[in-house]
Amino acid sequence: MIHRRLLAISSTVFVALLTTPVSEVFARPVPPSVVADQDETQLAKYMEEVNKGFRRLRSDLKNPQKNEASLALVRRIGELCGKSRLEKPDMLKDIKEADRAQFVVDFQVALLDMHAKLLELERALIEGDNELAAQLRDEINKSKSDAHKKFKADEDKDGEGEEGEAGAGAGAGGEGRRRR
Repeated sequence: MIHRRLLAISSTVFVALLTTPVSEVFARPVPPSVVADQDETQLAKYMEEVNKGFRRLRSDLKNPQKNEASLALVRRIGELCGKSRLEKPDMLKDIKEADRAQFVVDFQVALLDMHAKLLELERALIEGDNELAAQLRDEINKSKSDAHKKFKADEDKDGEGEEGEAGAGAGAGGEGRRRR
């Protein structure tokens, strides 16, 4: 009698374990630093996507067979660059009232410069010149770092450069936060 009950209980537990998705069994709690920032601006979201695109381009530009995908990615980055130009950097609130208008103009011009370089990169991909495309990608990445010094708030400047590649283009406050 006890054996039947034990067998029934163990069978029920076994069936329950078999029907439970593996992801639920091995789910790990997500540390708070990985959870998306609720206060993240639209500009930050655009820049995060641009950042991911640039990281992907780093490897894809080495393979001419991926030029079609790289071309689509460069065009998407250009589109995000255009949308970003219409946003205001988070750092704007820290700029003196008298200097804000010029700061916005400088920000928009920096993004226009980035967009111009992206068009050159697009042309290089269309022409199949991956070496030039990789060089242009590196130039854009360098200009990102320079622009971040001017357009990103200090607390958002972590992880810049080739290793972290925070943000993209002319950068802006809040974008490209590295999640650890």
